[in-house]
Amino acid sequence: MFRKHASDLKNSAQRHGCSPEFAEDIVQETFPIAVGKAAALYHSENRLDCLTVTMKRRLGYYFRTQDYAQRLQRKLEELDIGHTENQINLELLYSGFVDDEDLKLLLKSDAEKDQAGK
Repeated sequence: MFRKHASDLKNSAQRHGCSPEFAEDIVQETFPIAVGKAAALYHSENRLDCLTVTMKRRLGYYFRTQDYAQRLQRKLEELDIGHTENQINLELLYSGFVDDEDLKLLLKSDAEKDQAGK
């Protein structure tokens, strides 16, 4: 069934705005989903239509997640969260890698450095 319908599905995906590479990927994802619904696919009078509907639902999912990611990115840029610096707690970072005495010295040194910087 894959050999018979993959080309038609890929062309359909490209007509819906997918690049050739993405169309290939979405077709590859369509068939495992269809296998999960093998009984419905087997009893379908038009298997290509059944596969096309499955592929279109998958495309809808991708387009919705892409839209959500873009809206989230814009929101984060508005909040200026992208310009903050990530810092990991030194105790969490080095715990278990250095002995307790060295960890205490490291934490004390870091605290002194922070005090001097203020």
